[in-house]
Amino acid sequence: MRSQAEIDFDLEIFSIFYSVDRELEYIENALEFLNQSLSDKFEKLEEDYNNSYHSLYLEDYKSDFYDNYPNKNLPTEMILEDLSYAREEEYQTHDTISGYIIQSILVKQVSVIEKFLKSFYKYAQDKNGATESEQLSFIDKIKKNGIKKYICNLLCIDTKKEKQFSDIRKTASAITKITTINIKELDVDYWRQLRIMNELRNRFAHGSNEFVINKEILQDLKKEFGNNFISEIRNKDNNYLCKIENDFEPLIKFNQNMRNYIKQLESEFRKYYNTKQKEER
Repeated sequence: MRSQAEIDFDLEIFSIFYSVDRELEYIENALEFLNQSLSDKFEKLEEDYNNSYHSLYLEDYKSDFYDNYPNKNLPTEMILEDLSYAREEEYQTHDTISGYIIQSILVKQVSVIEKFLKSFYKYAQDKNGATESEQLSFIDKIKKNGIKKYICNLLCIDTKKEKQFSDIRKTASAITKITTINIKELDVDYWRQLRIMNELRNRFAHGSNEFVINKEILQDLKKEFGNNFISEIRNKDNNYLCKIENDFEPLIKFNQNMRNYIKQLESEFRKYYNTKQKEER
């Protein structure tokens, strides 16, 4: 029969890891919806352009562009030039909006992981330092403080101490120090993805889909997420002015990998804590 301490531990771990997985699941669902919506939108733009183009030469094709064109007596070549300009302008508008959305979601993704790691460090630290009198059962803790206070004690960060771990790498090192779980080596590929996405997040300029990164980060991003994720505008020395393309697939891949990464961390912490409990008996 399982002890009350084991049951409480399972409930606490579930509360911590389930909450971050649900957040990432919500982001993933939003990304898949946006990805499909964007694909549908660009297909519609292409269809409208083809209809407009053919309507200049064939009566069977209907086009709002041509029907509403102010001067149909102009040479076809001039009308076609205006059509191409209107199409390019609409593509650029959607490209810019998509870039802003992708930036915002990437910032959110990294922030969710960052906050989770800080919360996990706090929990692991409290778990290591808890005395017998502090080890109330899961139910007793909820009865004592209420469910909201209990969840906050698990997940909320002390803002006075938060600056201590302003960088994901420092938080990972701190977790390793108190649990012996090396997050950086737990899954080298996933850690590298988190590290370079964090670097990219830190380079974003507010209100602009252009940012400067060095050659190494650019190469890492393309290696991990494909050549269509980031495009280079120009470069000077080792500084590359880049922009994010309107492709949600890299963020979907990153999101799925981070969910797997967190599951690995949960499994490792369970092993660590169970071993620690056996040693203390």
